[in-house]
Formats: sequence, structure tokens, C-alpha cells
Amino acid sequence: MAELCERYGAGLHRKPRQRLLTITATPAFVDGALHPVIQVMLDVVMDARHEEARRLMAELRASMPDE
Repeated sequence: MAELCERYGAGLHRKPRQRLLTITATPAFVDGALHPVIQVMLDVVMDARHEEARRLMAELRASMPDE
């Protein structure tokens, strides 16, 4: 994230007494560069979680006794 901000000239800093980073950027940077990268990262995480849930459900079904 820091490299992306640096590449596009966005400011990245911490406000006093805060743990979270603050990004100072133009709306064009947020819409054109930052948001698409975050969306791709979210998609990767969601796909992995869905696959994990499918695998868990398959294991649970396989372990259930037949009725």
C-alpha cells in the first residue's frame, strides 16, 4: 500500500495518538488506483474464504452418519 501511495504521490502518515494510517490523496487517485487494488485484494480473500467454507461443509457431510 505504501509503495502504491508513493508511486502516485499520495501522502501516507499517522495522526498523533492514532494507530491507523491516514492517506492524503486526490479523488482521482482513490478512484483510479487505490480502490481497484483494494477490490482485487478483497476478491482474493473472499474466494479463499468461500473455498474454505465449501471444504468444511464437504467434510461435515462426509462425517455424518447415513440415515
